[in-house]
Amino acid sequence: MSKLRILLVDNYDSFTFNLLHMLEERPDVDLTLVRNDDDFLPLLEAGEIDGVLIGPGPGSAEDEAYFGRNAEVITGYGPKGLPILGVCLGFQGIFHLFGGTLKQAALPVHGKVSALDICGDDPILQNVPNGSMVMRYHSIIADPEGGIPDVLEATAYAEASEEFAANGKELMAFRHRELPIFGVQFHPESFGTNFGHTMIDNFCRIVAERKAG
Repeated sequence: MSKLRILLVDNYDSFTFNLLHMLEERPDVDLTLVRNDDDFLPLLEAGEIDGVLIGPGPGSAEDEAYFGRNAEVITGYGPKGLPILGVCLGFQGIFHLFGGTLKQAALPVHGKVSALDICGDDPILQNVPNGSMVMRYHSIIADPEGGIPDVLEATAYAEASEEFAANGKELMAFRHRELPIFGVQFHPESFGTNFGHTMIDNFCRIVAERKAG
């Protein structure tokens, strides 16, 4: 079987290179790394990419100038069946573009771990035990008061605890109900996340299954 041609979008964030290393160590992946302002859309238009991973970043998913080409990937190629996984900023961008509301967290969470409360059937979280710890670096959250867009299904929340009580129940993962589009607010590439490699393996499996038809 031919290698999985995965595009990793770097949104000018050092954590991207942890994702890079995780993917590069896989012999079945042919990885292409691009910056979010590179002209990479022709690769997608030519059918040269099998899956896209939209990485974390310091900017806002609501800033069209910053998030621009990521948005075109999600809205232009996601509906065509291209597997997409959004991490942190990527999660926020997918949530926003499908109609969700983002807000500033009452308590920014930088370098903290939370236990996942898995509440849905999510291929990205397959073989990830409920209660697994995940690393979080973010000050923007999916607004719980705005609800989940109808096309998305919530699959995991941050476990309630005193440490994060100011934030309440926070969405940590979702999947699109019809398309192979997924988002995780936490960082699977961090050493502080349990089963991070399992999550990346799951995404690669989804890409392979889609590629095989």
